[in-house]
Amino acid sequence: RTGDPQLVGVPGFMVGSIALGFHLTENYANGNFGGTIPILLGATGLFLFLACFWASAIGASWVAGFFALYGGFWISYSLLVIGLNNGWFAFGGVAAAGGETDAFFGNLKHTVAAFAISWAAILFLLAFSSFRLPLVYGLINALVIVALCLVATAFLTSELWDEDILNAAGIVAWVFADLGGWVFMCVADVALGGKGLPLGPVLRKPAE
Repeated sequence: RTGDPQLVGVPGFMVGSIALGFHLTENYANGNFGGTIPILLGATGLFLFLACFWASAIGASWVAGFFALYGGFWISYSLLVIGLNNGWFAFGGVAAAGGETDAFFGNLKHTVAAFAISWAAILFLLAFSSFRLPLVYGLINALVIVALCLVATAFLTSELWDEDILNAAGIVAWVFADLGGWVFMCVADVALGGKGLPLGPVLRKPAE
């Protein structure tokens, strides 16, 4: 009787994804960059690493890697937002000094874009490997990559950031949060003796 670490990791992933959707659709427009930090650090990052340790303990290597990668993503995203709020990434602290705003915003744009592109690259490999699982897992990973690419595009193709593209990224975040909810209902049902819910076909069959 090993249990299923998804019962901890998936709802943690969901709440962070919902918060990210609000962050992208509202907080950038209103200048409230740090409002999601309590959720991302106090719940999502914590739950995902607890699920990672649980999966490691039962020998579920891929599941442990999945939760570790996403735990790292959410914690590093939290640090990115905290850093932007405190001017950590400004040239010579110009944000805090109130000067050289063009240089500061230029650095902000490229910092966020580099973050999104870096994570999209590694999650692309995770998405490809997840095609040996039911389809819903691959869809979740693919949509996360889409959201990250939209964020990078929003910052690289606008004077500061493109709110319409960020809104689209936020909507995508809510979609993969909903898919996470479907997975959670499935594993919760199985844990309570049910048959679970359909998660889609497997695109890549196990090697014979």
